[in-house]
Order: sequence, then structure tokens, then C-alpha cells
Amino acid sequence: MKSKRGQSTLFISIVIGVMLFMVGMIAINFITDAVDYGRGTSGLNCASPTTDGVKVSCLLVDGLVPYFFLIVISAAGGYFISKLLI
Repeated sequence: MKSKRGQSTLFISIVIGVMLFMVGMIAINFITDAVDYGRGTSGLNCASPTTDGVKVSCLLVDGLVPYFFLIVISAAGGYFISKLLI
């Protein structure tokens, strides 16, 4: 049976993991606005890319949101699991 200190550490790690997740989900709104602006006609104009460099840049900008989402999930889960195993 775990001690009281171990149980409180688990609770605190869950709370901090959820807070990291919530902050990341709030930040995604700002990132998607920047991605939409960057892909628009005033930015990279990804609707009709002219060079290979613009095509690659459009692909990288499009991949920003899913990778950010994965990083947020990994950070929140990693913090929770590290406190759980230690």
C-alpha cells in the first residue's frame, strides 16, 4: 500500500498533466490562425505554389498543427508517467 505522500504526488502529477494539456489546446487556436494566414494569398499562397521551395514550405506549415498536438500530448503524458514511475 502506498503512503500518503505517494498518493498526493500522483494527484499533483495528474493535475499538472491536465494543465499542460489544457494550455496546449488553448495555444493550438493561435497556431492554427498563424497557419491559415501563412498559407493564404498574403503569405505563401499554397493554392498555387510557384517553386519547389514554396511547395516544401507549404508542406512544413501544414504539418505544424498535428506535430504540435503530438508534442502537447507527449509532454502531458510524459510528466504524468514520470511522476507515476518514480
